[in-house]
Amino acid sequence: MLAAACPAEPTTLITELSVLSPEFADAWARHDIGFRRDDRKRLIHPDLGILEVNCLNLYSEDGRQRLLWFTPAVGTDSVAELDLLAVLGTQNFAR
Repeated sequence: MLAAACPAEPTTLITELSVLSPEFADAWARHDIGFRRDDRKRLIHPDLGILEVNCLNLYSEDGRQRLLWFTPAVGTDSVAELDLLAVLGTQNFAR
């Protein structure tokens, strides 16, 4: 079980993860792990299927809180599908 680590104790968390997960230890040694503020993600919506969204990470000053801000990826079908979802809301059209 991982110890509860606050942002001030990343070394402890990294050490524990490295011991528990050879995959993590290998990725950490290759420096494949990084701090990313924005990324593209694929979400699976139960009615619309796969949605491609841009994800922006906004951090509080002390780094203890994070807000994930999702916007549809321009140039994908996700823009139109999310516009449709905004109109339909949570209505269920199944018969």
